[in-house]
Amino acid sequence: MVKEPIELAKHVDPNKLGHSEYFDHLLAFNQLFQEKVVGVISSRFHNFMDISCSNFCIATTGSDARLEKGPKSLVEVVLFVEDFDDCDRVIQTMDSYVSTKPGIKIFDNEVEVKDIDQEKLSETTFHKGTPQEFGIKSPNRVFDARYLFGDDHIFKKAKRKLSKELKSPYGKRVLESIKKKAKEQQRIILKGTQRYRGEEVAHYDLKDGRAFYDPNKGIWSFKQGPLRAVQFALVRDMIRGLREGQDMEDIVYLPQNTVAKMNALGVQDHTLLSPENVGELCDHYKYFLQAYHKSQEHYSNEGKTELEFNEINKREIRNRARSLDKLLTAQKLRG
Repeated sequence: MVKEPIELAKHVDPNKLGHSEYFDHLLAFNQLFQEKVVGVISSRFHNFMDISCSNFCIATTGSDARLEKGPKSLVEVVLFVEDFDDCDRVIQTMDSYVSTKPGIKIFDNEVEVKDIDQEKLSETTFHKGTPQEFGIKSPNRVFDARYLFGDDHIFKKAKRKLSKELKSPYGKRVLESIKKKAKEQQRIILKGTQRYRGEEVAHYDLKDGRAFYDPNKGIWSFKQGPLRAVQFALVRDMIRGLREGQDMEDIVYLPQNTVAKMNALGVQDHTLLSPENVGELCDHYKYFLQAYHKSQEHYSNEGKTELEFNEINKREIRNRARSLDKLLTAQKLRG
């Protein structure tokens, strides 16, 4: 089956807008897209009423949940379950929707299933049951998860269990893992390169003003470094907050969107950053998100893995990278 998403909402070329206007567009695009996806899921399950909706919940995660997804990616789905053994049928039912164009779909082939009573919610296993299986500590996938369909009590229970898990002795190991990831991603900001599977991988080159994007080779443009560094710094400090006794509701129910999350922390007075620094950090995030989507668009439309920026943009990218690195070095995002 061709991995190409159905266009349920109109997406604007990221080259046509400024970074702030493009970010606003992304929010509207993703919100409408998800409303359509919920309609798709509801219509599919309307014909399968013998499947009890009281023991599972369908949510989305990653850039979909953060409302930051471009139109070129399939929707990432997490299936939260409790005392439920019909996962395969739920997945098949959800995936049965296709457009009039054969082979086009909206959901990623790999649906993550999380049994909230049996599994650690801060861990994720990819390619389960295959030779490529691997696991990572990723509490952000539940922190950022966005409810779509099913029993919302299961969804809320998953959030509460994640909080307890992260406050337990095991949570210290998760925190150490996320701290390492945050440091690794911050190192990429100025270097543009990352050690991956024993090789040095270049995601972008600040000196020459070039970004590289090839999902088949794990090359992700500005997704690695600028975007991931901010995301992991937030997750790190959210876990710290939980472990230091801050109210669970204030942390696990922060907005999923990264910029909204940073602004919420400022409004709650739960960040050590000044309002000016919060605004600067948010603006950098919007800028690098658009730059990342430009790389995706260039790859999708032209089949080219390298995108070169003009001289003005080269200087701005370098300056913003230095500023972002300085902001992340100087302060914790959450007080």
